[in-house]
Amino acid sequence: MSEEKEIAKKIISSGYFASQIPGEFKSTTLSENIDKLELTKSRLSKDGLNKWCKLIDYSIPKTENFRRILSVPHPLHYILLARLIEDKWVNLESHFSKSQFSLTTPQISEDRIEPKYEMSEKINRRIHNLVLKRYILQADITRYYPSIYTHSIPWALHTKEIAKAHPRDDGYFGNVIDRLVRNLQDGQTVGIPIGPVVSLIIQEIVGTTIDDEFKREYGDGLVGYRYTDDMEYYFSSSEEAERALNILNKILKNYGLDLNNSKTKVIKIPQVLESEWLYYFKKYEFRRNKKDKRKSIYLQHTDIKEFFSTAFRYKIQSDEKGILNYAVKVLRGIVIYRDNWNIFESLLLQSILVDSSIIPTVFETIEGYKYRGYPLNNERINSFINVLIKDNVELRNDFEVSWALSFAAKLDISIDEDVSKLLLWNDNAIINILVMILNSKNLLNGDLDFSYYETLLTEESLYDSNWLFYYECCFHGWLGKDKNNQYFKDDKFFEQLLNNNVSFVNPIYSRVLEEVKKSIISLCLNHYKTNMKTLEAEEIMSKVIEEYSFSIEGDLIEELNIELENEINKIKTAERAEEETEEAEGTEEETEEAEGTEEETEEAEGTEEDTEGVPEATRVQGNDNNWLFYFLTTNVNKASNIRRYEIEEEY
Repeated sequence: MSEEKEIAKKIISSGYFASQIPGEFKSTTLSENIDKLELTKSRLSKDGLNKWCKLIDYSIPKTENFRRILSVPHPLHYILLARLIEDKWVNLESHFSKSQFSLTTPQISEDRIEPKYEMSEKINRRIHNLVLKRYILQADITRYYPSIYTHSIPWALHTKEIAKAHPRDDGYFGNVIDRLVRNLQDGQTVGIPIGPVVSLIIQEIVGTTIDDEFKREYGDGLVGYRYTDDMEYYFSSSEEAERALNILNKILKNYGLDLNNSKTKVIKIPQVLESEWLYYFKKYEFRRNKKDKRKSIYLQHTDIKEFFSTAFRYKIQSDEKGILNYAVKVLRGIVIYRDNWNIFESLLLQSILVDSSIIPTVFETIEGYKYRGYPLNNERINSFINVLIKDNVELRNDFEVSWALSFAAKLDISIDEDVSKLLLWNDNAIINILVMILNSKNLLNGDLDFSYYETLLTEESLYDSNWLFYYECCFHGWLGKDKNNQYFKDDKFFEQLLNNNVSFVNPIYSRVLEEVKKSIISLCLNHYKTNMKTLEAEEIMSKVIEEYSFSIEGDLIEELNIELENEINKIKTAERAEEETEEAEGTEEETEEAEGTEEETEEAEGTEEDTEGVPEATRVQGNDNNWLFYFLTTNVNKASNIRRYEIEEEY
């Protein structure tokens, strides 16, 4: 299948649910079945194909006292948009090439669509462009996504004059994008959804045209960058910068956009390159005594308190976002001693109360250490989760509540009766689905009344903000619903989803648990290849679990034993085939001896690496900077740091 044919699947599989939504929500099965879905006028009718849908709103923390609304789109129009983008990708690439300034040009990677550069590239551009320039024009577009006028999409692609002369001509594909976006959001012409990856593509359509017009109107010598709605341009004089600002402001207004006055200014060098707190955390080193473990434990205990105290101080002093998130990620680079877990866990949870945006990082860290057998304070965590939900559910803080519910499901935390009753009056589809998952695990306490939830499940719900909740109730058999629900069977779109067994929710999904499985198998295979070829799969598994201090249940061990045995059999089959090939080709005895020597060397190297707690052969598989993989394949009984783990710049 050609690369173009995979674009729609990538847009759906990894660009449907925003990363701020818990991992139970997946669009994988939808992506796998899009080629089977007939979304035509003959199948759905003209009205069915153009039915207005409502977005599922999802509130996330932005900065202190401010929040941002992400959206989950209805799958009907999202699929149509994904297919259109795939069909017109060559045209879009040609359009994107007009911009000399964009750092967020959409690129096709192995499994997703993503910006060409990470945010860290911004500082690189500033450093290199200021060699001969002294003034910086910093500009930011006010509420960029919520302000994009959908009709400006065809303006940007085909020029304003042509688009206005042919507003209903589908031969201009910008008109089709415009219509599909409006259909996604109940006919609204102002704003595009925040969250789905199609919006990255759509904003870049508009942004590219703004870049191109800005360059043409300013003339030669314009240098700088645009990262979505954040811009910096560099000049030799303040007069040049002011002239550029006037031109940029005029172009933006032509597309219904405005500059954010509080973030737009002309400044002169020198300027601080990166914040003081960032350098502090990057350079921070936790102390240890190589000869005395008790002293190392004491030193780490002291350093943990100092580290969090400094992080809180920087948070008080600065209004920059990401301080605590970055600090916690730095802490994930060290192995916490079991004796220090209590204070570490307490400070992690306290950090959430300071900045709730770090919840996913904190919960992932705690769950990761749980599978390494660390002594979690279940009573404290239980109380914290219930308070977190109670404090946020009536404020409609969806992010905090949904992640708390997701974490409760993973750790089998029961929800208090008073909190359960509050949840049962919620109308957010994401939260309600997580509540049903907890209910299916008998983790909701009290006399439960689901009558309000049932009022949300009507025929009109299929295309309003409750479609996901209603659909998953039918798919999973919640609230007395099932796949034979007449509303869904009569709907020509949803009928196809059910017939293809499409679901948007995996109730038992845990990213940490999936990584635990992969890591244990990788460690076992590494040990098998280096020094355990004479052992059975169960013996290797037992040794690895004991050596690396994994804490997993018997059913999971049995599942992993079967998988390991299958992987070992594949290796043996491949080795036999290789031996037969060598014999047939008359391999020289000396060659075999040389290979044997090489294998012995590899065994010795593997043993040496194991003593450091991190088998190198395993590490190669974790080259995506996956903290979980590196952490889970580090021997926490021997190592003091999570080797090869590097903190992401996207904090």
